[in-house]
Amino acid sequence: MLYEHVKAACEHIFEAENALKAKKELLEGQIRIGAGETTLHFFLLPYLKQFKTLYPGVKIKVNNTSTPASLSALRAGHIDFAILVMRPDYKGAFLPRDRFSVTRLAGFQDIFIAGNDFSELSGHSVTPPELADYPLICMEPGTVTRQYLDDFFLPYHLTISPDIELATTDLITPMAVNNLGVGFVPRPFAESALKEGKVFEIELTESIPEREICVISRTDTPISLAGNAFLHLFSECPQKE
Repeated sequence: MLYEHVKAACEHIFEAENALKAKKELLEGQIRIGAGETTLHFFLLPYLKQFKTLYPGVKIKVNNTSTPASLSALRAGHIDFAILVMRPDYKGAFLPRDRFSVTRLAGFQDIFIAGNDFSELSGHSVTPPELADYPLICMEPGTVTRQYLDDFFLPYHLTISPDIELATTDLITPMAVNNLGVGFVPRPFAESALKEGKVFEIELTESIPEREICVISRTDTPISLAGNAFLHLFSECPQKE
């Protein structure tokens, strides 16, 4: 009988300790996120703001880098999870030893844009070979976005040689606005310029497959309480696509 009373008391103590530990983690914890340029600029910021409002004591470390670098950091345990732009065949970016879980959060479209000096490309459908003859503005080799562009032209046996290659996506639209070439850019980066009529979207005869914003985490390592609290925001407040 005494054992049962002691056992029950111990269980209550352990439960209280765990509750205090959980509360402390959400008051003083830290989350480490890997994020690409597109996800950080046009998807992640509202969630970061909401999380800091709910848990002001939790520190947030954002590793803003390329997709391969973020996946490498995830493998090494340097980040808790990554929120990245992934192509439909995303498993090609993984290694055989990877134990990753991938959850789709949103989708977006890549588009070609141009300024008024390229008005001959407006008002009708343009074939990929026709487009390849124009000066292109795009991301530099080694980036996922550039590989996506190269793969788009590959079925037409075309190897593109862009006139301008950039390290960051946010410079592509301003260069297209200034008529320096045809830009290949995720639509969110061009929305403002499109609405203002500074550039137009080029209609293609072949559609560009949609890409996805996904959260990638390891299945062989538990995520902290603070990390889980952040991921829970995605199910509570899904963004409109």
